[in-house]
This record gives sequence, structure tokens and C-alpha cells, in this order.
Amino acid sequence: MAWQKETARDILALGSIAFYAIVIIRSLIGPYYLFFYQLAIAAALLFAASFAFKNSDNHVSRSFVLLVLTVIFYEAPIYTLFASVLWLLVATAAIYLGKKKIAAVKGFFIGLFCAIVSYLLASRIPIPGN
Repeated sequence: MAWQKETARDILALGSIAFYAIVIIRSLIGPYYLFFYQLAIAAALLFAASFAFKNSDNHVSRSFVLLVLTVIFYEAPIYTLFASVLWLLVATAAIYLGKKKIAAVKGFFIGLFCAIVSYLLASRIPIPGN
């Protein structure tokens, strides 16, 4: 049982603030400014949502935002499949580790909302050098 909980925690870490920060910083190395703007706007929305909507799973929210925005960024079917399976594992791990299903569902909808809004808003920001 210990290895199962350890594995679940490792998978859940894909929705951590640290992992989200790694993806944001990586977007600046490219430089992939549009992708950075999408992630940054989503981060601000996720932060606000964490106060507005209690009893939701923030790991599920953040990981769903990363799923949507990276799938759009890479536009590769194999990556889409891989990332989707990972996200399903994140949601499953959250529930396995004791989060309520309703918290994971709320996290999904918050992540979906933040991903859509950030995608739409970021396209309105001028990109440096263009």
C-alpha cells in the first residue's frame, strides 16, 4: 500500500504549483510569449478561483490547464493522448488520496474555465518582436 500512495502523490505533483512554475519558466526560454501569456493569465485566474470556490481540488485545476494549453501548443496527437492519460491519472490520484469526487469535478470545471479564458485573453496581447 505504501508504494501505491507514494505513486499517487507523485502523479498528483503534476498539478503542483512547482510543476506549473517549471512549465511557465520553460515557455520563456523558447521564447514562446503567447504560451507564456496563456499560462500566466491562467495562473492568476486559478489563484483567484482558489479563493472564490472552496472545496475544489487545485491540483486537478492546474493540471487540467496545463493539459489544455500544452496540447494546443504542441498540436501532436501522441502528446495529446499521453497528456490526457496523465491528467486522468492526476484526477484518479486525487480521489485515491482522499479528495472527494465533487472536489475533483469542481477542479476540472475551474481548470476548463481558466484554460478557455486565458487562451482567449492571451491572443489579445501584443507579442514582442511581431
